[in-house]
Amino acid sequence: MTIGPRQLKALKTLHSNERRGHAPLTRTELGARMGITKVSAHLLIDKLEAAGMVTRVTSGHRNVFMTDAGRVLCQPT
Repeated sequence: MTIGPRQLKALKTLHSNERRGHAPLTRTELGARMGITKVSAHLLIDKLEAAGMVTRVTSGHRNVFMTDAGRVLCQPT
């Protein structure tokens, strides 16, 4: 499954946050950083999860974590 430019931007935003050692972003925080709504951020996360780029745990609101596949896409080429 391929991801589009908006999904890639979301992935890179999550990755940048992770590299800095910060807690995972909430959907609201991701949306604010990308200039989109919380609902749009939620939909992006759904698509990234379906593509295997992120995973979610069932507890907490900071529950979106990058997978190794997601990290690979964020590496400089």
